[in-house]
Amino acid sequence: MKRIKGNDNTSLFIVPTPIGNIEDITLRALKTLRFVPVILAERRSTIIKLLKYYNVDISSKKIIVYREDNHKSVVGAVLGFLKKQSLALVSEAGTPILADPGLDLIHAIGNHYGNLDKIKVLPGPSAVVSGVVGFPVKSGRFLFLGFMPRKASHIKRLFPEFLVAYLAKIKASIVFFESPYRIRGTLETLREYLKQFNNIETYVGLAKELSKLHESRVWGRLDKIDTLLQGFVIKGEFVVVLTFDTIE
Repeated sequence: MKRIKGNDNTSLFIVPTPIGNIEDITLRALKTLRFVPVILAERRSTIIKLLKYYNVDISSKKIIVYREDNHKSVVGAVLGFLKKQSLALVSEAGTPILADPGLDLIHAIGNHYGNLDKIKVLPGPSAVVSGVVGFPVKSGRFLFLGFMPRKASHIKRLFPEFLVAYLAKIKASIVFFESPYRIRGTLETLREYLKQFNNIETYVGLAKELSKLHESRVWGRLDKIDTLLQGFVIKGEFVVVLTFDTIE
């Protein structure tokens, strides 16, 4: 097997995979997945489906289930593999570590080797980027918060007055993920809480089924969210974009 040009033989490759459309994968990602003997994945069935679709031989590959809840039991084996061979880290979809497992592993490798030379990050699909670029936001600046907390009080703590005012001033957005089971409650919590900022108007964008056949988006003022959601099917994971605009 030929080495991947520009990388050594003992690296952890962070490999983005499609967020919806299985054809949204880079040539370099496929080359890497063919090259590495060990793949860390949230779910074996998902990565096996992807590898089979692209006729990648899986008979000689070791697939290790890696999630946040089993990090401690797996990290030792990962560090051991890295001494003699390369590995790939994939998440269930999109770019690993962004609201997906992997950050603890980056820390472990950095602490173990004293540097991050072993980490090779491949560019590729990201629901965060795909969500933002499809909305008429004020600028390309944004703050990504991952998944929203379950409790309303914890959600409010993420939006202190100084932060909302600053984001409105620099025309930056907030981006987060939410499940279909909590999206209405989260938006209602934000709508009621953000009413206190009388000189700031909040716009919200909801995107779902990104890159799929039925990809859909809605955009409008947060205080009109009930109207925006009329006829909008609440299904699938959401990318939510909030933009704050100062009222002159």
